[in-house]
Amino acid sequence: MMSLFRYATIDKNPQRSFQCVPLPILCSLLLFLILQIYIETFSYSIEKNIPPLPQPPTKMIAKLSALGDEKIYYALGLLWLQQYDRNNGQSLSYHTLNYHTLAQWLSLFTQLSPESEYPFVLAVRNYGAVFNTDKQNIMFDWVESQFPKAPLARWRWLAESIVQIKHHHKDHQRALKKANLLYEHTHSLDIPYWAKDLKIILMADLNEREALKIFIAGLIESGVIKDENERAFLIQRFEALDQASQKPSSQP
Repeated sequence: MMSLFRYATIDKNPQRSFQCVPLPILCSLLLFLILQIYIETFSYSIEKNIPPLPQPPTKMIAKLSALGDEKIYYALGLLWLQQYDRNNGQSLSYHTLNYHTLAQWLSLFTQLSPESEYPFVLAVRNYGAVFNTDKQNIMFDWVESQFPKAPLARWRWLAESIVQIKHHHKDHQRALKKANLLYEHTHSLDIPYWAKDLKIILMADLNEREALKIFIAGLIESGVIKDENERAFLIQRFEALDQASQKPSSQP
């Protein structure tokens, strides 16, 4: 009976000191509050014109501004960037964005979180979907510049860029240049053969028969190709090229 009385007298709602809250949580809340105030103030200060996209900070400054937590800056920065074209009810066309500056922001986010593919999703499928060849090429060139740093994680974004350049831009030379880079860094990696074969397809499109024959013969003889279906495809392609090259050219 005494024990029940003792538990009944315990304060069920004890007051906890503010100092008990962990410092990282307080800092994160403060950062979110500052960002919210900035966004609200910034949005109401603009009547008609939205200023140009600012230059990104260095990785060190970004890290310091997030109190040493790169992931916080990465997450908040991406949200800010994607909301930049919407301000005070206005929608800013991607055509008016400075894509060189945009590429620098994407580079910063990739430095802050190298394992994340989201900046590449934005580059290829969001900002790269604008109907402007020059701006699309800036995004595709940015993907190309970042690809060698992590080929196994980023090959699909370079391959998707190549496909878009081939089919939408009809710029086979530019696509082949990127396909050469793709093959150079992935020929020994476990990625789908359709991505590796982009180089062969583009060389065929450009009618580079002799160079393509040499390239395919080298692949077959090297023993790199382990898949029997892929090997059969290459042999068939080589034989077709060989037969085509032996046909006498028609005289006018």
